[in-house]
Amino acid sequence: MKDGFLKAAAFSPALRVADCTYNAQQILEQLQAAAQRGVKLAVFPEFCLTGYTCGDLFLQRTLQQGALDGLQTLLDASIPPHEDKGSIITVLATDIPLSERQLRRLCHRALVGLSRTGSACGNGSGEIVLAFTTANRMPHYSDKALLPMEMLHDDAINPLFRAVAECVEESVLSSLLHAETVTGYHGRTVQCLSDLLKK
Repeated sequence: MKDGFLKAAAFSPALRVADCTYNAQQILEQLQAAAQRGVKLAVFPEFCLTGYTCGDLFLQRTLQQGALDGLQTLLDASIPPHEDKGSIITVLATDIPLSERQLRRLCHRALVGLSRTGSACGNGSGEIVLAFTTANRMPHYSDKALLPMEMLHDDAINPLFRAVAECVEESVLSSLLHAETVTGYHGRTVQCLSDLLKK
């Protein structure tokens, strides 16, 4: 972006009707050329993966699958390799009396555990950490206006920081080791770590 403007370009690739593999390759070549010229936004015609005049072929599973495969090809080519692509939601629970501020401090230490597993929490990853304690029970009805509440002293919280880092690290490693091979959308299979290690 320069002076508040984004460099954009419109493309009209040479297409073959109902040949999604060829069309995806044409789009990819133009995207690569555009990237070299500093284009940040590329616009293509509608139906540029399938061609516009496919008629009844649009109702055929072969063409529909071809379009999805073409989209996957473009998606795979647009994501840099070895980047953090996912997000992790972590829930921390304890029966130690902690204040809201101390619980927030525990949440920050969860990222220490993630970093131990090799994650750099890259751009696009959205880590969410929630923490709660069951130590202080608040009655639904009370005759007292002021209720007692216990809280751990900050000088004693360091062991909890270490525990959070170790628990999060162990949870990630455990999920990797106990996961099973799954087959998902369009028959895409993702092998589990234990199966990969057997090869």
